[in-house]
Amino acid sequence: MDVYKDDLVFFSKKESNTFIIIGETILGIPKSELGTDYIYAGDRYCITLDKHLHRSIHLLLYLVNSFLMCLIIGRNFGGLSKMSIEKRKKYLNRWKNNKIPLFRTSFVTLKALSGWSIYSLEKTWEEIKYPGSPIGREDKIPTLLYGKHPWRRPQ
Repeated sequence: MDVYKDDLVFFSKKESNTFIIIGETILGIPKSELGTDYIYAGDRYCITLDKHLHRSIHLLLYLVNSFLMCLIIGRNFGGLSKMSIEKRKKYLNRWKNNKIPLFRTSFVTLKALSGWSIYSLEKTWEEIKYPGSPIGREDKIPTLLYGKHPWRRPQ
């Protein structure tokens, strides 16, 4: 699943491959089902982040896939892309459960970025029972601001 650099604004080709591998591992969804829509959603989301976070996201994607981190944390030779799915899960769990807070924060960042990218796609809304955008349907959605009031007694 290669995405061309010309189509992406934020991710490089290597970063997009790393991002889809991370998504496959964290979300448990095969690469073929994630597709390029997932990468484009992550790319669009990263562009909207503050400028000072851009370099951090690039660095995080580089470090997660680097040979040195895979050797130190994952106890495995090669990058993330060369590991089996089971080894990738163990590797990312070591980031998640690390004693150093920076690694745990990095894992949460990757998980949030992956989750936002997949669940922002309309094709996943039916599966998670999300009714869709409330814009234009305010009168049909029971909330405090629009529609039914939960504390009002029935008449």
